Amino acid sequence: MVKTNAKSRARWLAEQLEIAPQIQLADIGARMMKGDPFYSALLDFGLVQMHGFEPEPIAFEALKAAAGPNMTVYPTAVGKPGPATFYAHHIGSLSSVFKIKAAAAYFLGKSFWVQRPITEHDMTLVALDEIADFPDLDILKMDTQGAELDILQGARRT
Repeated sequence: MVKTNAKSRARWLAEQLEIAPQIQLADIGARMMKGDPFYSALLDFGLVQMHGFEPEPIAFEALKAAAGPNMTVYPTAVGKPGPATFYAHHIGSLSSVFKIKAAAAYFLGKSFWVQRPITEHDMTLVALDEIADFPDLDILKMDTQGAELDILQGARRT
């Protein structure tokens, strides 16, 4: 019988699959949100080595402060390599290297998306394949508001 809590399910799954090495997971756009990420039980049980990327400075500091032993965090923006502007939105999950267009926000009935200032940060985007000693991944989670294709194109080896 499988118990209903997430940690017990993760332990049971690991035993059934005979997982020996850690699963390598990259979380691009790893900003801490209200709920736990889908992989939190696996992380808590030590089955996952999480590589979290969060370029927004305040969100990165919060992520770094919460990082456990199976987490490596990077203050890095992943995408099409080169200079870029990161638009840190007051609703953190809307932050992106793509600026929200006011017309689109109004069309969607989300005018509040563009009624407060958006902080701009100049940065250099990197491809996952360019990061020295970065492991091959088993799982790639992305929450990047439109930059997913650029990320995948820079991660062919990884």
